[in-house]
Amino acid sequence: MLDDGRLQQTRGWIHLPAHKIQFNTEEKSRWTDILNEFEKANGQAIWVRDMANALAIDESIMRNFMYKAGKLGYLTPIVKDRFFLTETIYAYARLIKQIAEEKGKVSVNEVRDKLNFGRKLTVQLMEYFDRMGFLRRKGNDHILRDKNVFDL
Repeated sequence: MLDDGRLQQTRGWIHLPAHKIQFNTEEKSRWTDILNEFEKANGQAIWVRDMANALAIDESIMRNFMYKAGKLGYLTPIVKDRFFLTETIYAYARLIKQIAEEKGKVSVNEVRDKLNFGRKLTVQLMEYFDRMGFLRRKGNDHILRDKNVFDL
């Protein structure tokens, strides 16, 4: 049905061609503000609480919005209430894939040093990739489980 155009797929969601998956007018404005905060974060993940405080929005409203943005494919939660831009996740997956293909493995410390993250965020990111089936932990290292998981 996708091939003959009776259904379409947008960021992982299958829908009728007439149905457009998008933010409403108010949400588009909020999304612009959120994107600006992610740009200021320079590739770091952002907690819901920190985003709510930065934009002076109620935390529960921000949480609902960020999870909606996640369902639409714009954000990716790596742990409860901590998000990356989805495009950033894909960029980090490409970097990790490159290291793992060159060395046969990748460590938390290597990724931490490449991304200039703290250890906690790096571990959360690596564990996210493990859960998604991209990596598999083997001792202190991670090896590629399915190198195609984050291919676009």
